[in-house]
Amino acid sequence: ELDFAAYLLSGIADKIVERSYEEAEKVLDDYRVLVAHMVRWVPTFCSCVERESRVDLYRLAARALRVFVSDEASALNIE
Repeated sequence: ELDFAAYLLSGIADKIVERSYEEAEKVLDDYRVLVAHMVRWVPTFCSCVERESRVDLYRLAARALRVFVSDEASALNIE
């Protein structure tokens, strides 16, 4: 899902560079749907990883993912 998010964000940037703003908005709508989906499961998943992992790197990655999804949701006005 993070790869798909990167793909969508790259698509948005490409459409903006091409000055295809309506197309960029369509891709942004798809990105909003993806972020809304991630908001539903990422916090619980990250909590499990942070609680159960014995590897610091995994705990830090889970924290970074939680912050990323939370920030994207806030920027897109997704609750």
